[in-house]
Amino acid sequence: MTDDEIIGRIRGRLAGRSAPPLASAEAVAALEEVVAIAAVAHLEIAWRRMDDTEASSSQVLREYFRAPSVAILMREASDLWARQSRPHPHGREAHHLLGAVHYFGGDLERAGFHLSRAGDSLPKTLPWSVASTLPGRYYAKVRHELGL
Repeated sequence: MTDDEIIGRIRGRLAGRSAPPLASAEAVAALEEVVAIAAVAHLEIAWRRMDDTEASSSQVLREYFRAPSVAILMREASDLWARQSRPHPHGREAHHLLGAVHYFGGDLERAGFHLSRAGDSLPKTLPWSVASTLPGRYYAKVRHELGL
């Protein structure tokens, strides 16, 4: 599946149109919220791009998530999640995902909103393992940087 196909499916799902499930959704077991799946898909796209460059993973993530088309979609997803105030069994993981993409994209206000709700514990894989081989330390640095 191409990047454009993934993004098209994400946009369709956010707009409420039916689309087949994303293969990327398997990366977050049983995560039902479409908005968090959008973050997963974009993290996977950025991760694939790391193989094609000598740049650090943090630099690739910053460049990718600061691209206007990606930043706009992630803001829309984040705002949709924030309006859905009901508890979700994977809410902590969703806050990690959305907080990370906003942190990489330079939207520190939204990153802080989500990561203040994610807590100190790390998810098993995404998103912090994409940025560093020491995800716990990286996440602690991000929380400190955001004053959390």
